Amino acid sequence: MTTTYIKEQVRTIEKATQNASRSRETALRFLKDAGILNSPTAKTNKSKDKK
Repeated sequence: MTTTYIKEQVRTIEKATQNASRSRETALRFLKDAGILNSPTAKTNKSKDKK
């Protein structure tokens, strides 16, 4: 792999991460506006294996 190729891959990943973050923010705003999420600090369970 060349340095240029790696830099292009990093840029692609960064852009995808930014887009995903914006999509998440938009989805959360929609759910809050619709009254589905009542708490401004609603937390999600990120670990399915909590014991």
